[in-house]
Amino acid sequence: MSKIHLERYDINSHGDLSDYQLCDTTFTAHPREAIEDCFMESSRQPVIVLNENQIVGYFTLHFEGGPETYGYDSAKRVLLRALSIDDRYRRKGYSSQAMLLIFDFIEDVLGKVCDSLILAVNVANIPAQAMYEKLGFKRLREDFPGRFGNLIIMEKDND
Repeated sequence: MSKIHLERYDINSHGDLSDYQLCDTTFTAHPREAIEDCFMESSRQPVIVLNENQIVGYFTLHFEGGPETYGYDSAKRVLLRALSIDDRYRRKGYSSQAMLLIFDFIEDVLGKVCDSLILAVNVANIPAQAMYEKLGFKRLREDFPGRFGNLIIMEKDND
């Protein structure tokens, strides 16, 4: 398995992600769309997943106000949004590896306090649910109404 790392997204260093391939946006936004949301709301931090110097994935960390979207206090929680892996690099474990690095990244790179990570996953997205559960995420709620169907709200503590 390759060694990956996380970086704050920067258009000058990483480009506009126009070559990022994500054909199926049923369950997640394309990074360019998610990055636009980050520019509109300063509490969102765009993050890229790199293997060597190749961008293989993307997600947004939503701080103040993010967890409240799903009814949870954001004092020491962070909401994970728009996780995706470029279609060319899927099924290589990059999502799992990124999730293992995320708490250290939040604290060491972003300088934020984070007791837990919260996310919402569509009830129909069985592979994502399985991955999150394998990584230690627990289900908090299974019937939150979302734009594309019901969502499962999951949380993982920073152990």
